Amino acid sequence: MGKTEWLVKYGSWLGIKESLITRMQTDIHEHIHKILFIAKLTLGLVIPTLIAAGLARVPFKRWFGVLFTAECVWTGSLVIIGYYFGYLIQRIETNLRWLSLAGAVISIVFVVIYLSRHRPDLEKEL
Repeated sequence: MGKTEWLVKYGSWLGIKESLITRMQTDIHEHIHKILFIAKLTLGLVIPTLIAAGLARVPFKRWFGVLFTAECVWTGSLVIIGYYFGYLIQRIETNLRWLSLAGAVISIVFVVIYLSRHRPDLEKEL
C-alpha cells in the first residue's frame, strides 16, 4: 500500500517511531541495489524486501535491473548445480551396480562355504 502514514499512526502500539520509519526509507533508498541483490539470493527475504521498497516508495525502474540480474544469477547457479548433480548421480549409479554385483558374489560364496562345511551335519539330521 505504501502508506507510511498508517505506520506512523498505528506503529506506536508496536514501538515503531516516525524517526525509525524515515531512517528506514533513507537507508533503503541509498542501499536498494545491495539489499535486493542479497535478498534475491536468499530463500525467504524477497517478499519483505519488496514490501519495504514499496513502503519507501523506491521507483520500479530503479530496482528492476538489480532484481533481474540477481534472478539470472540464482537461476543460472541452480541450472549448473542440477547439471553437475545429475552427472554425479549417473556415476554413483554405475558404481552402485558394481558394488551390488560384488555383494551378491560375496554372499553366494559365503552360502556355498557354509553349506559345504555343515553338509555332513545336515545329512545326519535327515
